Amino acid sequence: MTSYSGLRHFKKGISKRKQWTGADYRELQRVFLGVIAGAVDNKVLMAVRGVLDFIYYVQYHTHTDDTLAHMHAALTSLHASKHIFVDLGVREHFNIPKIHSMIHYIDAIRFLGTADGFNTELPERLHIDFAKWAYCASNRRDYIMQMTTWLQRQESIHIQDAYIRWWVSHHPINQEWQDSDASDSDSDSDGAGPGLFENRIDLPSQVQRFTMVTGSHGYFVPRTCPFPNSTIQRLLTDHNASLFIPALEEFLQIHVPSWSCRKLTPQDQVDVYKYLKIVSPARPHINNQKCLFKVRASPVIPASDMRRPPAPAHFDSVLVIEDGNEYTGEGISSLRVGEVRVVFKLPSRLGNFPCPLAYIHWFRPLQTFDENLHSFRLSKSSCQRGPNALVVPVHQVLCPCHLIPRIGRESDVREDFYLNRYIDLELFDHLSVS
Repeated sequence: MTSYSGLRHFKKGISKRKQWTGADYRELQRVFLGVIAGAVDNKVLMAVRGVLDFIYYVQYHTHTDDTLAHMHAALTSLHASKHIFVDLGVREHFNIPKIHSMIHYIDAIRFLGTADGFNTELPERLHIDFAKWAYCASNRRDYIMQMTTWLQRQESIHIQDAYIRWWVSHHPINQEWQDSDASDSDSDSDGAGPGLFENRIDLPSQVQRFTMVTGSHGYFVPRTCPFPNSTIQRLLTDHNASLFIPALEEFLQIHVPSWSCRKLTPQDQVDVYKYLKIVSPARPHINNQKCLFKVRASPVIPASDMRRPPAPAHFDSVLVIEDGNEYTGEGISSLRVGEVRVVFKLPSRLGNFPCPLAYIHWFRPLQTFDENLHSFRLSKSSCQRGPNALVVPVHQVLCPCHLIPRIGRESDVREDFYLNRYIDLELFDHLSVS
């Protein structure tokens, strides 16, 4: 399985796992369809795709007639194909309460609202607040009475705090205290949180250092460059950036007026970064917060001592905006997949450009569509028996994406990939418009 920032790899497999958590299931469903593609019957793929599409659509924060129609189509696909599991002897029947309850979701959403909060995570989280912490505050003897008392005191403090905040808001004489308190709460609200398939996280405190291209889209590279003054020769070998020199020369001729059209050499130097962070606008129907993505472009890092293995290379795939004038913000128009090999900045001696750059190896355009997986099939683009490479400003990088190798029935890894639309909810929604 190809790597993706935040993607969990089940190194020991899944067959022998005895206890599964909700987080385990979510991690597995990010890659499950791509893993079984080519190894099972097409009806199995249709059934699994129906379940996954239903799970992803039901997480939306707001729904329209179109999204509910997509949910109904996914459920229909599941019921039309599920008999294959009975035919193959995997199951004897599908009299399963959870399967039956899926037919009521659409009507429940129409009458009662969205179901994005209908899971067991909230009571599990409250178990920590109301049971674990309360028990730790006791002396482990007659703990039920002590836990009850502790919870009553916590609630009293919360009510008192809410009253004080309300009182302060109605008395201008304490405006200075209110402002300082508000600034403290704002700084606390920027704490980072983990995200799943789901890169849906609060923005970190350094978000103020992001360079915003628009009001809701921007980028960030570390303030301290980890590899300053790296020679181009190092990029050619460590990053496998074989066409870095001609790609950069072409970019400089077009975008840097002061470029003297001299030839670059492998001894020229640039500042190289290990990763790039992208902040994307919130999509209110699936996420009320801006999304933070990490794009890695790091070669193999040798081990510092003999006890640790070397860090593997990570070159993430991304969706790139080829033509900003034609890109509308929805669908795949003017988007293309590329593999980021180098993230770097130009030194002043090579010319002045306001933002970092990315050296990318292109994949072929998003044209071949696989109906069974409902996903695009991609292969690497070539030019004169080499990679099709280009240097682009990092603000043209829209978001990372995940490519799953297409494996045949004989487990032969081919040279083409599937664009994994289930890697996170944002990408699923983005490609569902297509």
